[in-house]
Amino acid sequence: MSIKSLVFSGSDYEIGFQQGQSNREAIHKGIEEVFSLDLVNQSKPKLLPKSLFVMLAKRRADKLLRKDMFNLYPKHAERIRGIAEGAKIDVSSLLFIQMLELVIGGCTSLGFLPSATSTGETILAKNFDYASFCEPYNFVCETQPGKGYKAMCCRFISLSGALDGMNEHGLAMTYNLARSIDKPECHVPTSVILQEML
Repeated sequence: MSIKSLVFSGSDYEIGFQQGQSNREAIHKGIEEVFSLDLVNQSKPKLLPKSLFVMLAKRRADKLLRKDMFNLYPKHAERIRGIAEGAKIDVSSLLFIQMLELVIGGCTSLGFLPSATSTGETILAKNFDYASFCEPYNFVCETQPGKGYKAMCCRFISLSGALDGMNEHGLAMTYNLARSIDKPECHVPTSVILQEML
């Protein structure tokens, strides 16, 4: 698999716009593919037309995520707005994809301190156990925000957050998804929080 690597710079909106514009075709294709997944279609009531189901699913994602994400992480509101305008797609579709982050898979992460490695270096590794349809929609990018630190991140083309990354000061982060029966008080995807920390 070849890995696409891009550099985005400027304001949070500009970074998002560049990401959306450079991945426009793939973002549209990915969203169409998501609504054809068995995982998604199993949630659709049999008698409900697919077009109405898609509209209701996007509305539900918008209701769950918009308030918390945009109030608590306004920089990501700007990035998402930029991605949407750059890709020529509605914000609700992107929020639906953000929400799917919680159900499309999980990962295994490993970290080793220098004393435990043969090279004497710290090692951080992550295995992506996401659904196979996600593979063509991963990419590596460097973000150079006007305010904040430069960071090299791995992410999905339609997400504003990072799946893992490292900033210009050497802070490297990754995460795993864990299932919980607790009802969340705040609906913000982990990728957004990780990007914000970088």
